[in-house]
Amino acid sequence: IDFEGADIEGTKREYLIGIIERTGAKQSFHAFVANTVKEEGKMFKDALAFLKKHENAPIFHYAPYEKTALKTLGERYRQDVKEVIQRMTDLLQVCRRCVAPETSTFQLKDFGKSLGGTWHEGMNGGQSLVLYEEYQKTKDKKVLQQIIDYNEDDVKATILVKDWLVKNSA
Repeated sequence: IDFEGADIEGTKREYLIGIIERTGAKQSFHAFVANTVKEEGKMFKDALAFLKKHENAPIFHYAPYEKTALKTLGERYRQDVKEVIQRMTDLLQVCRRCVAPETSTFQLKDFGKSLGGTWHEGMNGGQSLVLYEEYQKTKDKKVLQQIIDYNEDDVKATILVKDWLVKNSA
């Protein structure tokens, strides 16, 4: 799972939640998008319903942002997220305890690239924010797709790190 958020009108808001659902060798990406600030609640509730529908599935993320965003959204929209949070594993914390990455940092995509991952070039979290602001003004679907692609790359990198950790565990 990976969240994209921004400070909008003085409040931290989430505008995209990306989830890869994986069953065996088959995986599919699901993007839950808030096209406007007013759609944040619907986006969150839809993503939460999706996660609850897969109640036995572990949830992997990279860094504490996702868990914090989930808790904040749960409070904001009066949704119980305890069960979902209990299934979440922060792979960055796992890596920091037991891995010496081939890169000089634990940046997700740098680490993923060292494991053979490839991404859409030229995007980062800051660029995603700029593009979301542009999308808010223009409603250009191509701009939104760039943000979704960036988020999908983050989720794919998370899975790559997770699979590597499992494969190389003692």
